[in-house]
This record gives sequence, C-alpha cells and structure tokens, in this order.
Amino acid sequence: MKALTLAVVMLTSAAALAQQAPTVATGTPAPAAKSAAPTAPATAAAKSAAPAAPAAQAQGFGPDSELMRRPPPPGRPIPDAPDYREGENERYRGRGLVVVDRDAVGRKLARLEELLDDAMDRRDGQAARKALRRAQDELEELQEMLANAAPISTNGPTRPIPPPPPVVQPMPDASFQRLTAAMARESFAEDKMRILTSATSREHFVVAQVLQVLNQFSFSQDKLEVVRAMKPGLLDMQNSYQLYNAFTFSPDKKRLQEILNN
Repeated sequence: MKALTLAVVMLTSAAALAQQAPTVATGTPAPAAKSAAPTAPATAAAKSAAPAAPAAQAQGFGPDSELMRRPPPPGRPIPDAPDYREGENERYRGRGLVVVDRDAVGRKLARLEELLDDAMDRRDGQAARKALRRAQDELEELQEMLANAAPISTNGPTRPIPPPPPVVQPMPDASFQRLTAAMARESFAEDKMRILTSATSREHFVVAQVLQVLNQFSFSQDKLEVVRAMKPGLLDMQNSYQLYNAFTFSPDKKRLQEILNN
C-alpha cells in the first residue's frame, strides 16, 4: 500500500514538472539569449559590409574618394565650374552656335564613353587614374575642336543670295494703247518713229503689238524701220513669221528676214 502511494506521488510530481517546462522556456530570460544567437551571423555580415563603401572610395569610385579629390596632372588647369543661371538654356552664357562635323563629334563622344566605362571597371586605383587621364585627353581634344569650329554665321565664304531672275513681260495693254494713240496723232512717219523709239528702249513687245504699230505706216521702208526698232524687245520670236503678212513685195520680205535673223 505504501509503495502504491509513493508511485502516485512520483507520477503527480512528474506531471507538474512537465506542465512548468514551457513556461520556463518562454518566460525566463535565459533562453532569450539562445533565440538571439541566430542573428549573430547577420551582425557579422553587416560589420563585414561596413568597410565596403570606404574601400570603394579608396579605389577611386565615389565623390569623396581619394581619386576624385586628387588635383589634375601637372600642366593641366583646374576646369572652371559651369555658370548655371536660372532661366538659361545654354550651358555657357555668351557662346554662339558653331559648325562641327557631326560624325567626328560622335566618334569623340563614343571614345570618351568607352574610356569612362573602362575606368569604372578598374579595381586598381593606379589603372583607374590612367584610364581617367586618357578620358581627360579625349575630352580636351573635343573641347579644342569646339573652340576652333567656325561660327555658324561665318562658315566659309559668304556669298550674297542672287536676286530672282526678273520676269519679263510685254508692255501692258493700257500703256501700249496710249503709245499707239500718241503715234496716231502724228501725221509724219518721222514723228511717229520718234514716239515709238522713246518706248522701245525700256519696253518689251509681242508680235501682235508690232503688227498694230505697222498698220500706222504706209511705206515698206518705214515698216522695216519699225521692225528694226522693236525687234530687240520682241519676246515671242517664234511668232515672227506673222510679220511677213505686213509686206507685199519679195525684196521687202527678204530685208525683213535679214532684220529678224540679225
């Protein structure tokens, strides 16, 4: 009987200890240190990553790196900062447009981009500086090309734009009618010719107008003189065959042909 009672007490104690075990695991601060243990690798990784940025800057990558703070090589001036002003679209104020070879500038820019990419890929600081020097040389050549380029307003010899060819028109009808009216008021052929020659020096005519003038003359000799006076300003020589109808005799027509061919 005593043995049975002792066995029951031992089982009850074991059950009580089993119920208290989770409370000890979650409530006591000692196991909390065990749960924090897995974060140790992350902390170590953070500590190992912390020197990455200074190391990159020491190699020459970054605005505060030693390479960026280094002065230019001997004999090269420190470039001036561009003058940016509010409301201006030009990088440098006061500079005009110039004429450059687009293909040559494109090749320079492609070479400059290649050199800068090569400098960024370099892990050795000295090699990166050499690549940057080559890029700086390429940039200086591009600047010299732009500085020596001709302004767009004076590119090559300037030639005046030729005026458009004048449009030659025959004497207007109204002016021609006044001319023939003035000739009709004269009685003698000599006076008629005087009025006609005052207009032939500055006007042009067509064959139809010449025929109207010929109707005011009776003698072939006077008519030939009219053709001789108006022929330099005749615009439609292809219609000159119509003038033969104003003459009756063959010798007069032959003389007319000579005037028209000369």
